[in-house]
Amino acid sequence: MTWHQQANCLGADPDLFFPERGDTAGFLAAVAICKGCPVTEQCLEENAWEKDGVYGGLSGRQRRRWRKSVGLGRPCLQCGESFTPRGDQHLLCSPECKKARHMEQKAESAARAWWTE
Repeated sequence: MTWHQQANCLGADPDLFFPERGDTAGFLAAVAICKGCPVTEQCLEENAWEKDGVYGGLSGRQRRRWRKSVGLGRPCLQCGESFTPRGDQHLLCSPECKKARHMEQKAESAARAWWTE
């Protein structure tokens, strides 16, 4: 059984977890579902970098503070290693990963062009 299958939100309307800005009642309704959930930690870890919505009982702003407090790094899209984004680093951890990602995308583009000829 996956952690998703143990979550309190299983079967709940997903829209409930994306209340409009300033909708305190909607936010609190989502948090109430998360309260006492047995898989809050897994939910937070998997959704830590989501900007919007309620995950693990926390808003995007609260998750940002939580990430900093636990020292959670962002996974690099190329190598998967955890890193703390700095400057213009947003999704890739190093110049090497940036170059490797670029080369992969270039190869994929060339392959697509070949198939459409």
